[in-house]
Amino acid sequence: MRKLLFVFILASSLPAYALRLGVHGGVNSSNFGSDANVNYNGKSGLLIGGIIESKMGAFFSLQLEADYVQKGISGTNLNYFEIPALLRLNLPFPIITPFAMAGPSLGFLSSATNSSGADIKSNFSGTDFGLIVGGGVELAMGPVAALIVQLRYQIGLTDVDKAAGTLKNNGFQVTGGLLFGF
Repeated sequence: MRKLLFVFILASSLPAYALRLGVHGGVNSSNFGSDANVNYNGKSGLLIGGIIESKMGAFFSLQLEADYVQKGISGTNLNYFEIPALLRLNLPFPIITPFAMAGPSLGFLSSATNSSGADIKSNFSGTDFGLIVGGGVELAMGPVAALIVQLRYQIGLTDVDKAAGTLKNNGFQVTGGLLFGF
């Protein structure tokens, strides 16, 4: 227990940057959650964006993102600009920092097409509200840079289908990126 306490004290005494900026990208594996007994064929798409992280002490930080995310199912392509606001619980060790995260995400539908390329944006809601939960690890790469890897699940909370029935965007996201301290 004393060794663990010593590691936390040592990690919290290292230079910590109050504000960090970064980029990340990865894969979003999405599907629709439905109130009907329908199994949809999910699809994978791109997730790319920017990160602003603000430290709130040694163990907590707020991670704000501006992301472009491809969602949908087989035959339906939904492209969103999303703004997640994630609270991170960091376990700072020298060089490596595992973390857990959770928070809301607000998405704005930028385009929607079917498999033939026809515009079907009018069939879907313009906004998508969800909750993201997950975790990751951060690896220090010198005094001001860090490599970050995240695995998270996004739970859709709003119905995105304007037609009858309920469809919610759900999906796993795997990202990697870089953070730079200022």
